[in-house]
Amino acid sequence: MEDSYFKRLIKKYNNDTANAAERFVVDLWYDSFDRDPEGKLPGVSSKEEKESTRLRILNRIDWQKTKLPWYRSTWIQIAAIGLLVSGVAVPFFIQNTSRQTLQAKRLAPVIYSTGQKEIKRILLTDSTVIWLNANSSISIAENFGKTERKLFLKGEANFEVHRDTLRPFIVDTRKIKVKVLGTAFNVRAYQQLNEIKVRVSRGKVKVNDEIRELALLTKGKGLIYNRVTGDTKVEDVIPTNTSTWIDGKVVLVKASFQELAQDMLNMYGLKLSTTDKQVRSFRYNVTLHANQSQQKVLKLLMTMLNKNYKQEGEHEIIIY
Repeated sequence: MEDSYFKRLIKKYNNDTANAAERFVVDLWYDSFDRDPEGKLPGVSSKEEKESTRLRILNRIDWQKTKLPWYRSTWIQIAAIGLLVSGVAVPFFIQNTSRQTLQAKRLAPVIYSTGQKEIKRILLTDSTVIWLNANSSISIAENFGKTERKLFLKGEANFEVHRDTLRPFIVDTRKIKVKVLGTAFNVRAYQQLNEIKVRVSRGKVKVNDEIRELALLTKGKGLIYNRVTGDTKVEDVIPTNTSTWIDGKVVLVKASFQELAQDMLNMYGLKLSTTDKQVRSFRYNVTLHANQSQQKVLKLLMTMLNKNYKQEGEHEIIIY
């Protein structure tokens, strides 16, 4: 009975359906590998099965996860796992320690960032999933989750927000704010771009600036906000195209040179520049793939523009 219960718990963890208390206990169990690689554990009958399960869990651990020193104590791990398997009073114990952990994380802002050619998946304490595009950062407010779930974005991110009707989720780009209860959407707000774009793939979002409500967007709708003029435009978007960059694909439709240059930097680490007015005013309809070679992509662009380029250093590309 105990073995089968623990096996079900591990299966829920691997399938991402475990609740906070169950994830906590499996994390304790995983942490025990550091000190007792040969130890016997409930629900695991052989060394091979133990290692296989450990690797599956390792593959699901998010890059930002930290191990808290207070639960590295062996007696806490034994007590937590033993009580969970026996089914006695564990939910109360685990839930209380989980709340303490979340509260500790809110004592100071948390910042996540990415560099060139880098994408990160972030799992927030409320089970919201964020995909952070290259050359981007998010700062999670100190009081995240108290009355609202607020964070600040520079760059681009895709959000799969866990629904919570009591605590709205807010993405602040310093120019506009996107407010939701639970939905999926993409925000592109690189500071070097004149336009901020919000695109909704599921649910509904409200977009405000500092003065007024700009739009209420539903699935398949997007908003373009001009940083300079404050003008806005609502457009139709293809929901499946809002976050293709997560899978290494960027679909540009009537994109500016600024946007093209940003995506080339994100995906290939190349810095495009030009003084050619035609190149700067051209609108680009092109699909970029991360698995394409830099030379192939540049050749495609030069054919499209009927221009040439020269490379200075390892990353500088000048189009003329």
